[in-house]
Amino acid sequence: MAVTQFSLQSRNSRHSSSVGLNVQQRQHQAKDPIYNQKRKDTRVTLQIGHQIRVSKNTSVFAEAGHTDNDSNLGLYDTDKRYVKTGINYHF
Repeated sequence: MAVTQFSLQSRNSRHSSSVGLNVQQRQHQAKDPIYNQKRKDTRVTLQIGHQIRVSKNTSVFAEAGHTDNDSNLGLYDTDKRYVKTGINYHF
């Protein structure tokens, strides 16, 4: 099961911002070979971003996010944060 909410806001033709939230519940079919149990995860991801168009085909962006995976098997619990920047070129 997954629930996703995404919002995109354009301030003008050059600037756009986005916010996204994704919640997933995952139940694995097979037993984990280490724990000998079926794995069940709840993953929550939140991300925000901004993009600036610098020409007709080119834009620059920055994005930050956080992902938290809560598992019934401790080995698979994760808490990740990221920041990325880049250039998009559209053909």
